[in-house]
Amino acid sequence: MAKTFMSATKSEGGEAAEFDYILSPSVAGFLYPLFVPALVFLAPFILVSIFPNLLTGMGLNVGKWTLLMWGVLLTAANIGIQEIRRRSKKLKLHIDYLVFSQGIFFTSMEKIFIQDIKTTELTKNIFERIFNLGTIKIATAGTDGYEVELKGYSNPDEIVKYIAVHRKEGE
Repeated sequence: MAKTFMSATKSEGGEAAEFDYILSPSVAGFLYPLFVPALVFLAPFILVSIFPNLLTGMGLNVGKWTLLMWGVLLTAANIGIQEIRRRSKKLKLHIDYLVFSQGIFFTSMEKIFIQDIKTTELTKNIFERIFNLGTIKIATAGTDGYEVELKGYSNPDEIVKYIAVHRKEGE
């Protein structure tokens, strides 16, 4: 397995369940939701810096440093929100099952037995290939669609390989 996986022991409901790996999405998987809003929040400052009479020509009297302050403030708030979203998602891999949990105030947990998994689909766009990320979709028996969609995890090939190896061992 890759070095980014971590070993851990977790106790749930009085009985100890040992997970092989507990994973969180990579920071690189959240670069797009961080970069695009930052660009939008800072766009008024950038435009006023390039075209100084842009806002006064429209009848707005706002200083460019005020625009910068609000842009930086909104960017910092977005970074905090995205980091909370990233840390609220956990994928726990066990030999027999995987548990995907998400949320802070309202949490949801999905437990899928590895033997029930029929299909895993791994897709990567150019950005995800550069940062060794991917989107893993997991489907189980008796459903039409995918139950779990894992975005932004490092080394998705290793996660899919882990599932495949343990699915074959249990048969």
